[in-house]
Amino acid sequence: MTASLDIRRAYLAELPDLAPLFNAYRAFYDCPVDEAGSLEFLRERLLQGQCWVWVAYRQTATSRQALGFTLGYPTFCSLQLAPIVVLHDLFTLPAARGTGVAGALMQTLEQEARRRGCVRIDLTTAHTNTAAQSLYQAQGYAHDLVFRTYSKALTPAAAPGEVSA
Repeated sequence: MTASLDIRRAYLAELPDLAPLFNAYRAFYDCPVDEAGSLEFLRERLLQGQCWVWVAYRQTATSRQALGFTLGYPTFCSLQLAPIVVLHDLFTLPAARGTGVAGALMQTLEQEARRRGCVRIDLTTAHTNTAAQSLYQAQGYAHDLVFRTYSKALTPAAAPGEVSA
């Protein structure tokens, strides 16, 4: 039985598959477990149309397993006077890493961004996440040497540098 990779746009119906991946992503960055909070966060983003989310599945004739997801936030660039997207979250299960799942998710996000007239995709990752950095470079992303990113915590729980995708 041959398995295929199926990437689907996430809507509310995909929340049962998406939420565990999202929690695993947050755990990767040492965030406290908050299954209810994560589910509500995703639900609200999807209901409000505030993000684009895709889930990658391993599909066989008899089963479907969620392997990873990507989440992008559409926004705008004042300097380019054009829409852009921020690839905020990308995660694959450890067993799916190195199999092309993350690259396929990124390509799907890029296709949607192009379809919607976006001129750029921005992303950040942890300085220590060299595997992700290699993937991004292989996908054609370049390290920004012009702009430096800053962050200011507005609540104690959001201290800068503690969690950065």
